[in-house]
Amino acid sequence: MADERLFGEIPGYPEGSLFTDRAALQRSGVHRPGQAGISGGQDGADSIVVSGGYVDDEDRGNEIIYTGQGGRDSGTSRQIADQELTRGNLGLVRSEEAGHPVRVVRGSKGDPRYSPTSGYRYDGLYRVTEHWQEVGKDGFKVWRFRLNKLNPLPDVEQVSAPAQVPNSDAPTATPEHSTSDAPAQQSADVDDPELLALPAEQEHWASDAPADKDMLKRDALASVIAARLRRFSHNEPGLSFLLHVDGPWGSGKSTLLKFLGRRLDKHYLVVPFDSWKHAKVDPPWWALLVTLRQHVSQASPWWRRIYLRFADSWARARRGSTPYLLTGLVVLLFILGLVLIKPTLLTVVGTNKLKNATTWLTALGSISLVVLLVSRFMWWDSARGARRLEQVHTNPMQEVAQHFSWLLARAPRRVVFFIDDLDRCGDKYVVELLDAVQTLIRDAPKRKGKSDKSAYFIVAAHGNWLRRAYETVHQPFQGAVDEPGRKLGHLFLDKLFQLTIPVPTLGQQTKQLYFDHVLGIQAVDQPSNDEQTGLLGQIDSSTSEREVLEILQAVGPQQREMVVARAVEKMSEPIIAEVTEHALQKFAPLLDGNPRSMKRFANTYSVLRAARTLEGITVDSDVLAFWTILSIRWPMLTEYLAANLNSLPEDPSRPVRLDSLPDEYKPLQTDVELRQVLDTPLVRLTSGQIKACCGAVTYTEHDEADPD
Repeated sequence: MADERLFGEIPGYPEGSLFTDRAALQRSGVHRPGQAGISGGQDGADSIVVSGGYVDDEDRGNEIIYTGQGGRDSGTSRQIADQELTRGNLGLVRSEEAGHPVRVVRGSKGDPRYSPTSGYRYDGLYRVTEHWQEVGKDGFKVWRFRLNKLNPLPDVEQVSAPAQVPNSDAPTATPEHSTSDAPAQQSADVDDPELLALPAEQEHWASDAPADKDMLKRDALASVIAARLRRFSHNEPGLSFLLHVDGPWGSGKSTLLKFLGRRLDKHYLVVPFDSWKHAKVDPPWWALLVTLRQHVSQASPWWRRIYLRFADSWARARRGSTPYLLTGLVVLLFILGLVLIKPTLLTVVGTNKLKNATTWLTALGSISLVVLLVSRFMWWDSARGARRLEQVHTNPMQEVAQHFSWLLARAPRRVVFFIDDLDRCGDKYVVELLDAVQTLIRDAPKRKGKSDKSAYFIVAAHGNWLRRAYETVHQPFQGAVDEPGRKLGHLFLDKLFQLTIPVPTLGQQTKQLYFDHVLGIQAVDQPSNDEQTGLLGQIDSSTSEREVLEILQAVGPQQREMVVARAVEKMSEPIIAEVTEHALQKFAPLLDGNPRSMKRFANTYSVLRAARTLEGITVDSDVLAFWTILSIRWPMLTEYLAANLNSLPEDPSRPVRLDSLPDEYKPLQTDVELRQVLDTPLVRLTSGQIKACCGAVTYTEHDEADPD
């Protein structure tokens, strides 16, 4: 066996190869160690074995959460010490940093959904995308690694390998991992004869629920968002962050949140909030507060849950019910005064009224009822009590914000709210909920002597719906503060959100692959693993965004589809992002005088680049940067162009003029600043470039046509 570590496929052993035991696996070179689960060291890790050795492992088919090695008792297999970042653990980190592919072998003792019935099976190449340290189930620190399949299976529910495993070292391809065009096998849990009798080409019902498997590159975008959120959290730990995921109904916003939750759940406390389910609860902030309390409690040990419940009630009582507590104190002092003046009163009451257990139970029941009423109506432990707080307190939202900060301080990790389905709610509820978020985050008072971390909010909703809600509720103010190219709704959302991320549309290649998957059609003429590995190596060795784009532009749609997720992750790496931001500095004169404009421009450009790249569109960097400036400063213009692409000139190289805009856009034609930006020599927008920036078609050429 060669000492040099080999990354990637081992010749003669394709994906699906079976091995009778570890000795056969070792002789093949697919996994070289005879016992260790990780083959790795200072130069990286080339393979791992997933076989149920660690209870902390999570096998999801196309994604694996893998536990590192070390710190276990050889007799009981229990963790008895903290794991160190050495040997194979360090090798996996090195592979993550260098982008080396890792061969994954599954053993029969692993998750039965994805493992062979006996022996071992080589299940393809994965990439280490993330690592972290946490306390394992045995109470000791372990290293955890997230691995994602380079060429994901069309269905993560793999079928177990045949029970008969050849008693030799030769690889045997299993049907579920073969590269033929035969239809996939029926799932093992289908036992209905009528279902099994259906022909392979029979259309099947497809659910519109959020997907569990990534067919539309949503997980790649989630990876970019998660990385940037963690980076922001590290660089600005005391600041809040509000992010808007914008997309029409059915575009996959909920699916994106689902994948993003998986990316964040190890570092943050994710709190899902379905706005539609809470739309009838008034006031909206109360439902947010209760949801936060429930998730903080669930993430805490049982003994801390009890403490949290009592502490929470007392904290609310101190903040919102001071008048009631004072009243109760006065009543108590009055009763004590009567007892002191006439001590026999207590004896008489005790003799005449409390003669039996029934009387005691009645008294306790009455006391419990009083406590419940006080809790629900005076201590705002109900929506009605919350409304009462708003009515009787001089500054109710300050009290709510303080209690919100109090709960955040008791969360085990920084809290990230996922607000979904807000674009199904009425305009009044939309505005009140977002205003409450603004109050709870931006305007939340800091507790003395505390360094509380603000919560993050990610709102998934159609931008047009949110803007229209603000314009409807604040209709009397329309026209008073509007700007050329930005209506009242735009101004409100710009004030509320630091960043808006568009959900990628379906490019032609992605659309065809997804539709084939819905119909159950197997893909044909897939590029080879060697070709994919080569492209990934080129992307990993790139040093700038432009180099990555040139690699994608040089290959066909199918090859681009295979590596586009890694390309987006590469362009989002801090070093590449810094080079990109430096290249964008030439556009600074086109920005307005707002001090946040440069940072907002850089952030918006990065997410637009990710969205367009995932759609298979490699529009030129200067063109996309120019379009980003227009979308920030004059969103009405870019929204109109995006909604009327068919009315643009058919010639993709023909410049687009503003002379034919409808009457409501006439103020744009006389806007001096817009004219100055459009006349810049940096970019002259053509119809083809606009369509590429909107995600409609691929167009990467600079337009050098005469504008006249």
